[in-house]
Amino acid sequence: MIQLQSISKGILISIGISVTLIQAQSIADTPKGKAFIDEMAGQYGYSRQDLQALLSQVSLDKAIIRKISKPAEKTIPWYRYRQIFMDKKRIDNGIQFYRRHESVLDEAYATYGVPQAVIVAILGVETRYGKVMGDDKVLTALATIAFGYPVF
Repeated sequence: MIQLQSISKGILISIGISVTLIQAQSIADTPKGKAFIDEMAGQYGYSRQDLQALLSQVSLDKAIIRKISKPAEKTIPWYRYRQIFMDKKRIDNGIQFYRRHESVLDEAYATYGVPQAVIVAILGVETRYGKVMGDDKVLTALATIAFGYPVF
């Protein structure tokens, strides 16, 4: 019985180590990550060392892929989905957000060409103007989508 418990513990530890190693692979160590670092350093002059350090801190997150693989807009008819975002409270919050951040929104438009209304609309849908920020780290989410989507 003791030997069986030892074997069971050994198997569980081995599985745990394997899973940890798979999950712990940083973006910097993936083929796509290495190619990205090469491109950004070679073509755009970014520091290879800085990119390596940054992307070494980030791993692909399958939970993020699961979250974005079944978006509500594909499961709810458009006329119902639209109602979620086009209520009076969200519109009023959008107007307030625009007024509070008008100069920054104008600067973003002048610099990047993205209209202020588009930025405000996206922030309203994705965060309710900063009220819902989610639990995922932004860098992990963006890196997972950029380097691991649609499939790992």
